[in-house]
Amino acid sequence: GDDGGGDHGDVLVSCVVTHYNRGRFLLQAVSSLLDQTHANIEIIVVDDGSTCPDSLETLGALEAEHAGNCEGRRPCVQVARVANNYLGAARNVGLRAARGAFVLFMDDDNYAKPHEVASFLKVMQRTGADIAVCASEYLPSSLDPKEAFDATLYRQETRKIHIPLGPSLASGLFTNTFGDANLMLRRSTCADFSWPEDDAYSVQDWEVLARESTRTALDVRLIPEALFYYRTTSTSMAQTASVSSLSQFSDRLYMRSFLNELPLGLGPLVPYIVQLREESLQIEQELEASEGKNEMLR
Repeated sequence: GDDGGGDHGDVLVSCVVTHYNRGRFLLQAVSSLLDQTHANIEIIVVDDGSTCPDSLETLGALEAEHAGNCEGRRPCVQVARVANNYLGAARNVGLRAARGAFVLFMDDDNYAKPHEVASFLKVMQRTGADIAVCASEYLPSSLDPKEAFDATLYRQETRKIHIPLGPSLASGLFTNTFGDANLMLRRSTCADFSWPEDDAYSVQDWEVLARESTRTALDVRLIPEALFYYRTTSTSMAQTASVSSLSQFSDRLYMRSFLNELPLGLGPLVPYIVQLREESLQIEQELEASEGKNEMLR
């Protein structure tokens, strides 16, 4: 598809939505994409081996309602069902199926604001960025945001916006300052892009964005505007990482990007630097605890 700098309304965008056993949220996510101000989109729902009846019913309903409608009609929805191989593998299935010049990744428990796709496109076409990430607004509710905003409890809460720092390699060694997996990429310059396929790996966004940010040939941009709602309920993806043999080590796997991509042979220093920082933080905590005890004894 065309990814030129003309009218972005003509550009086809593929929206890859990964899903596992959250049928209610999936319907909200798909609905939010069908309501985009940019209409030329294909929505690719990749089901990662769901087993619960609610999700299976939802997937069947989506397939029945949208069967064959991606042939020349936009927006459209298609469903791909695969065996359970976890998040990265499901995202890669969607990426391989995508036909758009740009690809937006989205988790099934997130909710796109109506101008999300149009805003991503506008920034990427004006700046020539290869990958773009954005800020997010926290949604502490299982409701559709249109309903949640009318709920008394939600109105009384302070709305929380998370704005990442962006592609900063120095701070990105220690915490994910790059952004979320809810990113858009340009297909023509990201031909080698793929997601890690390790099981039970909850910080894929950290590794992927660190990897792409260290590659000097690619331009990674942050949009400091909340273009989607990031759900923070107890059943959201952020709170329900899988358990496997990798779980206790998975938060360290992001370092692979620095190990493999940093120039001048600096990669091997990364684990040492991270360990030094953790040890220094532990010393600070012990000092604070010691000072607290001394105050009590005075």
